[in-house]
Amino acid sequence: MRRPLSVAMDLTDTKRIRGSADNTQRYDRQLRLWQKDGQAALEAARVVVFGSSTLASESLKNLVLPGVGDFVVVDDALVCEHDARTNFFVRAEDVGRPRAERIVENLSELNPDVGGQAVVRAPASVVGPDAAPEDAALLDGASLVIACAQPEPVVRALSERCWAAGIPLLAATSMGFLAELRTSTCEHTVVESHADARADLRVMAPFAALRAHAAAVSLSALDSTDLAHVPFVVLLIKALDAWAAETGAEKRALTYHQKMAVAAAVRQMAPGPDEENFAEAAAAVTASCADYAIPAE
Repeated sequence: MRRPLSVAMDLTDTKRIRGSADNTQRYDRQLRLWQKDGQAALEAARVVVFGSSTLASESLKNLVLPGVGDFVVVDDALVCEHDARTNFFVRAEDVGRPRAERIVENLSELNPDVGGQAVVRAPASVVGPDAAPEDAALLDGASLVIACAQPEPVVRALSERCWAAGIPLLAATSMGFLAELRTSTCEHTVVESHADARADLRVMAPFAALRAHAAAVSLSALDSTDLAHVPFVVLLIKALDAWAAETGAEKRALTYHQKMAVAAAVRQMAPGPDEENFAEAAAAVTASCADYAIPAE
């Protein structure tokens, strides 16, 4: 049996690199989408891909670049001239060589933090009933399995094994501008809202010290310089109190229109249109005038 080519880097070194500030800058754009927890899950993921076609290499490219943990490509196909013309991750001089090895080596160059391994075996023999123990172990620890342009018997065999092991399976095929993607996975519930970080200023229910500080500030007694330095939180508390006293409404569970009325009250308190702290207070009404509650998650 031919031994698989392994180009995986040392995992200890990988963890060290991934914890660096440089990587935070490198992955800045995607961290804004799925934040640190999502990036940590991606870096801990192990993806097994059956097939080494252009579809497989392009799918892996979009996992390697953002920093997937490691990946395995299972296929026994050899690079042909057609591959050299259509697959970016093989070259003309690769013709006749195992395609899985070539795309693993070239994909690994995109991100040195990612480990890659090629298993030069026919997918049908790896997932079939006569599979060797080491072949069956290929799926151990896998986070995701992708079958690219595989025959239906291979997809069905993979689906049965992945379902039993609780591993999501994606079966993809493509032809020109047409593509098909099928999924096979158990129910998977995720609650991670990534809500905007908002400071709890307790404007709706100030604690005693904050209430006393706001009451001690007399806006009418301040000159223009001192007035410009009044924190916008104090302005919000005063405007909210004035609005509640005028309307008789309770300061809880404000509707959008009520918040707009409070913002208007803030602007009416301003001596002029160019007071930055009053403008800041008016802009902060929507986010700050909300009831405090412990997040459900």
